[in-house]
Amino acid sequence: MENISFRKNILVIGSFALALYWAVFLWNFWSVFIDALGFNMTVFILGVLALFFLLIGIEAVKKNHSWVLPVALISLSFSLWENPFLKTVNILILPFVLTIFFAYSLSSKREMSIKFAIISIAERVILVTKIKEALGLVFRQTSTNKDSKLKLLSRIMLGSILFLVLALTIFIPLLSAADPAFAELMKGIVEWVNEIISFQYVNRIAFAFVAAFLIISYFLSFRRKTSTGDQDPPSDGRLFDPIVSGIVLGGVLALYLLFLATQLTHLWINQLPYDFSETVRLVKSGFWQLFVLSVINIIFFFGYFRKTNNAVQSILKIFIVASFLLLASAGHRMFLYAFNYGLSYEKFFASYTVIYLAVVFIWLAFQLFANRSGNISKFLIFFTLWMYAILTVMPVERIIFSTNVNLSFEFDSRIKLNELRMLSYDVLPLVTAHSKDEQWQKDWCSWAQSAIRSTERKKWYEKNLSNFATADLPEKWKTGACDSEADKSLNSNSDE
Repeated sequence: MENISFRKNILVIGSFALALYWAVFLWNFWSVFIDALGFNMTVFILGVLALFFLLIGIEAVKKNHSWVLPVALISLSFSLWENPFLKTVNILILPFVLTIFFAYSLSSKREMSIKFAIISIAERVILVTKIKEALGLVFRQTSTNKDSKLKLLSRIMLGSILFLVLALTIFIPLLSAADPAFAELMKGIVEWVNEIISFQYVNRIAFAFVAAFLIISYFLSFRRKTSTGDQDPPSDGRLFDPIVSGIVLGGVLALYLLFLATQLTHLWINQLPYDFSETVRLVKSGFWQLFVLSVINIIFFFGYFRKTNNAVQSILKIFIVASFLLLASAGHRMFLYAFNYGLSYEKFFASYTVIYLAVVFIWLAFQLFANRSGNISKFLIFFTLWMYAILTVMPVERIIFSTNVNLSFEFDSRIKLNELRMLSYDVLPLVTAHSKDEQWQKDWCSWAQSAIRSTERKKWYEKNLSNFATADLPEKWKTGACDSEADKSLNSNSDE
């Protein structure tokens, strides 16, 4: 019983601490969005993880390290790099990632599947019904807590708040009206209190209370386990009709082989067309079409792996090899595109996706040829989490900049380094070190000043390690004396 009471105390105190922390250190998120996220966001995410494991038992960390470590890496990325794209993606996916793996940690069967992930997210809708329970929990814990010190502190805080409200709204105004000397005495105190309880701080206090109850409701929602979420996934031993499966899989395989035969001259090209529009058509359209086919192939593998007879399984082996060849073709085209035109966000993430899918296909082929029966869903979910976590802590923008600089020296390179001004403060040290040429400094002057001003506006806890990187700035960049020609050049390039 004492253990339950202790965990309830932890839930209430931890939720209010997280809500208050957001109201103090992450409040600028509502005005400047991801620019306000740095060291502060790392601490907040780790705080959510710490609260969860304090509630279920700190010893559970070791049991769940396979997902705790990548989530910790994602949280660490906020403290490492400025990269605005990954920050935005992190903010969008982290609530879903935490929800899925919190539910997985509490599941008695610890079965991970696509169905389980979807149900885990859908079940959080019930947190709305838990708000009343959260309110009751807070009031019960503060009024009936057996910890005399905590109870005394709660009573002191409640009494102080009530006295302050009564004094400011009733007694001080009435007494001040009766005696000007008393009014003059109270004037400084009233102004000080009004300054503290300004509209800005009232907003933050109100937000902190609402957020605290939502956090409590969120964690309480995991207590309600539905039979749907904890039931066994469909049996992998059920056989599909071998004739239907053979026709479908064999037909798709025949189309792939026909495609490979007709594309022999284009499947593995050594150079791209000189015309840029033709290059874009060949690489981008072809790449994304083959990428979608790769995803469909994985779905086919889900459907037929260990669910059909040996004949269909043999077709599946050829199918997976053909799929890998299609992926290799797409990856090679993307490599040539990046080699000739340089890396960008799109090309970097597309290349990373090719590596991800290649590892997935190799694992699937191993399961098939070695006659193993691995949990495909669990592998894909955990492997995706790990691959994304590693990506978030990589110096993505510095890799893009350095790669483009190196490739720009190649013969017939079509890379325009000025197009890299889409990148963030992360590359500032590399930009300053690249060239002392006066024209280069003019071209990058406005970009550098914008990046520097944006960083200087941040509070220390909104920054990251990249913001503290040393850079030998040209004098014009320090003083803000950018040439008007450089500004004009920057605008004209962006229009193009």
